[in-house]
Amino acid sequence: MLALVLYILSIWIQGIFVRDSDNVISSVVDGSPAQEAGLERGDVILEINGRELEGGSLISDMVTYEENVSATFKVLRNGDTLGVSMTPRWNEEAGRLVLGIHSASPARIGDVKKDSPAYKAGIRSGARIAAINDTTVYTYLEVAEKIYARNGIPMKFTWEQDGKVQSAVISPVSMDAPSEGEKLDVVKVGAIGIGEYYEKVGVSFGKAVVYGSRAFYNLFEAIMDFLGKLVTGKATVRAVGGPIRVGVMAGDMARWGFSYLINFLAFFSMNLAIFNLLPILPFDGGHFVLFLFEAVTGIKPGAKLQNIMMQAGFILLVALMAGILFLDLFNLFR
Repeated sequence: MLALVLYILSIWIQGIFVRDSDNVISSVVDGSPAQEAGLERGDVILEINGRELEGGSLISDMVTYEENVSATFKVLRNGDTLGVSMTPRWNEEAGRLVLGIHSASPARIGDVKKDSPAYKAGIRSGARIAAINDTTVYTYLEVAEKIYARNGIPMKFTWEQDGKVQSAVISPVSMDAPSEGEKLDVVKVGAIGIGEYYEKVGVSFGKAVVYGSRAFYNLFEAIMDFLGKLVTGKATVRAVGGPIRVGVMAGDMARWGFSYLINFLAFFSMNLAIFNLLPILPFDGGHFVLFLFEAVTGIKPGAKLQNIMMQAGFILLVALMAGILFLDLFNLFR
């Protein structure tokens, strides 16, 4: 219940976070209507059919994908505003009408973790990354991919902050991240302590309840999905954290900011609640098993049986905590 209350109150007080629209063209498909219309990588889409792109807007929602129905784009390129028109064309591979453009959010920075490499270099919220190692970048996805792949390797960052162009050499530090593929694992990737830009949009208490409940459900579903993968062998035990990792994560979240810390507290609270439902004593799940046994059989378990179950549960708990502590130390020093 604490997790649910934290989500609702934090959303009501802070509002919801709306990320930038995917208005930067990251690539143009060869021979597509977009290429024939003259669109290029790095073009910033300002309007589609006279409608401005706002935070969270999707190009697919603003284009009518019907035969012989054209779409008019207004784009920004090197400070100049251009107007282009194109008509979606059938693509056999995709099995639908397409324009032939891929877009992503701009390389704009949102939260910056205190004491991180980016923070020490002077990058602050609102900065726009212009280049990495003198190679122009246009989208936040490009920035993230380059940083992830260069753990510990110094890179030259050039960014624009408050109308001034700045640059610095920054070395990404190691960070745990989920691996790709069928089996969930933890891998080390590079990080400099930056997040994608977003705007805060205020909501009513009623909507905060709706959004908070949705976040609560998504968190519960994600944890149960992970536990399912852990039991079936689709996730490694390296993804499990104990008191040491919890302490490290709590410190990290505090340096990221208030909203991150609140989300972490909700995550931690939910994990404790699920852990407490294990069907062994002294957890509530163990007491529930006893109550269920009594309800089905009409026989109340004796004090001797309860003491045996309590001792067995305590031994299992100690063994479990010892194993998790070992994993924490292993993950900390690997």
